[in-house]
Amino acid sequence: MEIRPVAGARDLGTFVGLPWRIQGGDPNWIPPLRSQVKRSLDPSRDPFFRHGAATLYLAFRGKTAVGRIAAIENRLHHEVHGGRVGFFGYFEAEDDPEVVGGLLHRAAEDLRARGLTEMRGPVSPSINGECGFLVEGFHEPPSLFMPYNPPYYPRRVEEAGLRPLMDLHAYTVSREDAERRPGILGNLDRIGRAVARRRPDLEIRTLDVRRFEEETAALNDLFNRAREGNFGFVPVTDEEFAALREAMRPFLDPELVVFARDGDRLVSCLLALPDVGPILRRMNGRLLPFGWWHVLRGRRRLRRIRVFGGATLPAYRRTGITGALIDRLAKNALRRGYEGAEISWVAADNERSIRTIEHALRAKPAKRYRLFTSAPAKEPCGGGSDL
Repeated sequence: MEIRPVAGARDLGTFVGLPWRIQGGDPNWIPPLRSQVKRSLDPSRDPFFRHGAATLYLAFRGKTAVGRIAAIENRLHHEVHGGRVGFFGYFEAEDDPEVVGGLLHRAAEDLRARGLTEMRGPVSPSINGECGFLVEGFHEPPSLFMPYNPPYYPRRVEEAGLRPLMDLHAYTVSREDAERRPGILGNLDRIGRAVARRRPDLEIRTLDVRRFEEETAALNDLFNRAREGNFGFVPVTDEEFAALREAMRPFLDPELVVFARDGDRLVSCLLALPDVGPILRRMNGRLLPFGWWHVLRGRRRLRRIRVFGGATLPAYRRTGITGALIDRLAKNALRRGYEGAEISWVAADNERSIRTIEHALRAKPAKRYRLFTSAPAKEPCGGGSDL
C-alpha cells in the first residue's frame, strides 16, 4: 500500500470520486455534488483557506485508490481555544485496518510537522462543516449537510488508536407525532401567544426573499454571538457565511426562516431547509446537464426539512422567544405540507438544547454521530497529547 499527497487534477478527481467506489452500493448514501466538493478543497475559491490549510492524501494498492484523508489546520480554532489541535476530514476507506490506520498515521505525521499535538475528527473542513462518523441510524439516508459512512468506520478508527471525544445527536419529529399528541402543538401555540402579549414590540416574521441580502446580513453575527461557548465553537467568517448562504439559496423556503427582532436588533432566529436528499440522489453528483431540471421538478415533492440553525442572544433566553419561533416554524411547515423534520446536530453536552428538544417537542433520537481524538483519556482534550 502506498499513501501519497494529491498532486494534480487527476489525483484530485480520484480524491473527489472515491466515495462512489466505497459507498456507491449503499442505497442510503447521498452523492454530494462533485463541483461543490472540488470548490471546498480549492484554496483559491473556498474562504476556509483564508485561516486554514489542508493537505490531501490518497491510499493506493497498485493503481487502485482504496482510501483518502485530509490533514487540516484551523488557525481560528487556535485563536479561540488555544492549544495545538489539528483535524482530519474527508475520510473514506475500504474496510481494511491497514488502510484506515495508514491514513490516520499519515495525517497525524502531517499535523505533527506543523507543531500540532492532538488530532480530532472527522470534520470537513471544520466544526462548521460536516462533522463526525455516523454510529447509530444507518436505517435511512442522512439529512441535508449531514455525513454518512459505512458502519465499520468508527470501529476501525478506534482500532487505529483514536478514542471517542464527543457525540452529536440528531432528532426527528413528524406530523403524525404532532397530530397524535395535540398537546405538543397546543403548548407551542400558548407560548407564542404569551410572548406576543408580553412583548407586543417584538416582531416575529419570516424571510423576505425580495430583500435577501439585507435580511440575512445580520444572521452570521447573531449565530456567532449566540454559540460562543458551545462545544468546539469556531466563528464563521463573513466570507464563509456568504458562501454558505449562496449554497443554500437554490433550496431555500422563506417560510422556514423565522426571525425575532427587538426594534432594529435581530435577537433570535430559527433556520430550516427542505431536505433535498432525494434530488441529490437523482443528480448523482452532477449539476449538468440535467441537475437544475431535477431541482425544479423535485422541490414540490419534498416532504422533510432539516432544522439546523437556532440562535438566541443570551439576554433573550428563558423569555419564551425560542418557543415562539418554534411555534411559527412548526405552523409554517405543516401548512406547506412537510411531513417530518430532523433537528441536528446537538452536542451531547448541550443539556439546555437537549431538554428543549426532548421535552418541549417530544422529538425522538434518530441518529448519533461521533468525533474522535488522539488525546489519551487521562489528559484533557487539547493539551499536550502525543500524535
